[in-house]
Amino acid sequence: MLKPYVSEAYSDFSDPAVAAAYRRSQSVVESQLGVHCPIVIGGSPVNTADVITSVNPARPDQVVGTAASATPAHAESAIAAAWSAFGDWAATPAHQRAETIHRIGDLINERRYEFAAWMTYEAGKNWAEAEADTAEAIDFCRYYAHQAIAMAAPVPTADFAGESNESWLQPLGAGVAIPPWNFPLAILVGMAVGPVAAGNTIVLKPASATPVVGYKFMEVAIEAGIPPGVINFLPGPGGEIGDTLVDHPRTRFINFTGSKEVGLRIAERSAKVHPGQKWLKRAFMEMGGK
Repeated sequence: MLKPYVSEAYSDFSDPAVAAAYRRSQSVVESQLGVHCPIVIGGSPVNTADVITSVNPARPDQVVGTAASATPAHAESAIAAAWSAFGDWAATPAHQRAETIHRIGDLINERRYEFAAWMTYEAGKNWAEAEADTAEAIDFCRYYAHQAIAMAAPVPTADFAGESNESWLQPLGAGVAIPPWNFPLAILVGMAVGPVAAGNTIVLKPASATPVVGYKFMEVAIEAGIPPGVINFLPGPGGEIGDTLVDHPRTRFINFTGSKEVGLRIAERSAKVHPGQKWLKRAFMEMGGK
């Protein structure tokens, strides 16, 4: 049974003990700089000859890590893996899905300063912003875990004499999440765990500037018990794999946060029906106004 939902409190860095804990986490992260992050498709790591090099924006000569760089062929494989996992995951009882999502939040909470420190190095966030980003990610996991259970109940209907009506919410299938670099954990986590909590599967394409933070999330998702293929991690250049993911006839929905230019491109492309496509795609977009 899940604990009641309570928003995660922010840390008080004026407390010397809290500041010292954050510095210790920075030291842990600093010892891991240069880490390599593979693609993850169907639970299996995939490496590529080409890599994305992620650097500290405050110190561009400092490499935070590298990530495998996906191709359109990898995108095809990731969508296939997401669909292969969909049937069993959609049939998993809502309370079990919720427990897994909640566990992801608990694991992030256990390592909250390490996650925040990764964002300090990879996204240039100050302590307070990085830690708040982490707290929001925890909140998303816990909130969507509770929503998974709530959505499993039948939807109220308007009954009429002589009729017996039922209405239930059903997961859509395999979708795509394309989060931004400026909230590399919170928005990424929300875009991934929301659909997954509802019984969908996802291909998660992190921002090319912050793939390491995205991979750290992928690690805890696997540790929490997310089955292979439910979340597929696909770092890579948006210009090469983004169109493949959006255009694919088996993509059911797209979650996007980013620029107006890219968002409008996704809106246009997702509205087109491609050969073999059975449904109209759903595009959920948050775009900057600049």
